[in-house]
Amino acid sequence: MSGPHSRTHVIHLLESKNSILQILTENLCQYMEKLRQNRDSLSFEIKKKHSKTNLRFLENKKILPPEEVYPDNRFDHNQQIHERLIFIRFILKDGHYYLHSDQLKKIWSTLAEQAVYSQDREQCFRWFADIIDEVGFEPKTSKEFFQNQIMKLEPHLLTNLGMNCFDRFFKSVNAQSNKFQQKRRSIRLMNDDELLGIEYLWKLITNGSDDVSDRAIQLIKEVYTNLSPQLKHEAKRIHQTFLHECFQRLKQIYDSIKTKSTPQKIHSLIRILIVLREYLFECDYSYHRERQILPMSRWKIKIFSFFDFEKMTFAFQSLS
Repeated sequence: MSGPHSRTHVIHLLESKNSILQILTENLCQYMEKLRQNRDSLSFEIKKKHSKTNLRFLENKKILPPEEVYPDNRFDHNQQIHERLIFIRFILKDGHYYLHSDQLKKIWSTLAEQAVYSQDREQCFRWFADIIDEVGFEPKTSKEFFQNQIMKLEPHLLTNLGMNCFDRFFKSVNAQSNKFQQKRRSIRLMNDDELLGIEYLWKLITNGSDDVSDRAIQLIKEVYTNLSPQLKHEAKRIHQTFLHECFQRLKQIYDSIKTKSTPQKIHSLIRILIVLREYLFECDYSYHRERQILPMSRWKIKIFSFFDFEKMTFAFQSLS
């Protein structure tokens, strides 16, 4: 229905006469800014009585959970954000609009980068992942947003929902540049190994949470083991390049560990070893020709690691 009283027509009138998307974006940003300015009003003191004197003393301050914050005495904080985002999505979807670059940046900045609660960031991740699936972005805008906003977020701030968001933008932006070919809805074939966002993916592997790192490992394995027909003849080069990249990163971390060891560096080292294991197993599994050499998954390899806590040195050797 596209007559003078249709939903789409009304949305077009609101946008052309009132710039409704700009108003909604500014309203969300203003709401979050006001909440940040009144952050002290969200905290409450926890006091305890001293066992002997019976006097009360301040133990610490805690911030009210978002479901107990009612800025307008009607809807809690989570609902305040959710309803605004749902309305913006409705205008975009039913009005067949795209958000401008500055509007995308404002929403991301106010919810992901300057979140008051972790739930703000989670709602932001979920909303952007839904938008790219249901509404989409202009190619140039999505690429700039991916590079300048998503890839600039500190890896430790990403969650499972954040990984969903990254995954969809990563595949969409690279597909728009013809670096991926569609195979199935969730699987794409790599058509160019110069992928946008691959360096950030490595950061998620080495510096993200355990859940995010696990998903990033599976994603990088999926990318480099699903080659398009155009790249099949370059499989050997791509394998060698990927393995060289893994060993270079291992060497950098190992050299850093020899200088100063930290638990994070050890975790990063282990995670890259997991990338190697997953990649080699997948390559073995996908090889269906007659074999002259046993697949690596059937090799018996013993790895001995040595860590001197006094000298803070680390070494390992392997026997096959």
